Amino acid sequence: MKSRSHLAGEAFDIAMEKLWIHGGAIVDYAENLSRGTEEWRASYGAQREHKMAQFEKMLSYCEVASCRMLALVRYFGDTADSHQRCGVCDFCNPRATIARRFRPADAQEQENIARILEFLRKSDGVATGRLHSQVFAGGGLDRRSCEELLGAMACSGLVEVANASFEKDGKHIDFRKVRTTACGREPGASAAVRIPEEIKSEPRARKRKKGAKPAKAKRQRGPSSPRPEVVLQPPRDAALMEAALKSWRLAEAKNKGIPAFRILTDKALQAIAAKQPRTNSQLLNLPGVGLKIVEKYGTQIFGILSSVSQSRGG
Repeated sequence: MKSRSHLAGEAFDIAMEKLWIHGGAIVDYAENLSRGTEEWRASYGAQREHKMAQFEKMLSYCEVASCRMLALVRYFGDTADSHQRCGVCDFCNPRATIARRFRPADAQEQENIARILEFLRKSDGVATGRLHSQVFAGGGLDRRSCEELLGAMACSGLVEVANASFEKDGKHIDFRKVRTTACGREPGASAAVRIPEEIKSEPRARKRKKGAKPAKAKRQRGPSSPRPEVVLQPPRDAALMEAALKSWRLAEAKNKGIPAFRILTDKALQAIAAKQPRTNSQLLNLPGVGLKIVEKYGTQIFGILSSVSQSRGG
């Protein structure tokens, strides 16, 4: 089946593990495969959406247009919090930041800010996507730039941006709403906005030591012939190690009633046979080997390697 799938070995193993977890495939301890149920799609889809939502929340924290402490409080669901801004993060106290500088909004930015504030006076508490599509329907400012401008306006106290959500067709959809503040309703408010700009790091010039001689011009050399590639051969007993590890893995899988790849993947097993680690640290550095494998099976793996090595006179 692996050859018919046209997947690389590691990609095939990952796909099979996911199918097994969600019931799409039945795999016994010897990795004999049979078809599972069709319900696996719903289970896999739900887990995928959950993971994507977690990822989106991590990204949104970087782009949040509000107090970062309050964003963390909301993320962990603390409803008893006072909801007061911390006053020390880069949003609450932008002048104290060292990673960003701020500049006054230019004429075009002030015009865009004024258009946004004018729209919010008539339609306060609107979704940021709807605001962009209606205020800049003819172009002039893309969605990303509009979001960044709203963030600068929020940081300057002209608007407040809050997360919101709704349910549609059984799906949870998050979005952001924006509304004006008292400062944003004052005349000439757009002039108060400060736009963040990234600090460009400049490479430091290397200082010449006192009394140092000027560097000599390098001598031109002719084209050199390429060095022959050194191919490292696996240890002579690697095949025996691999066979012994596979026998142990099969016995462990049968005893636990789970597929063999849940004990150790082929990639990890082959790496162990080739490198033959002697310590936990060496074992942990191999591809496909995590801390749980070291803790669960490290002693047994070292015992197998030692036994095969001794039988070969090593």
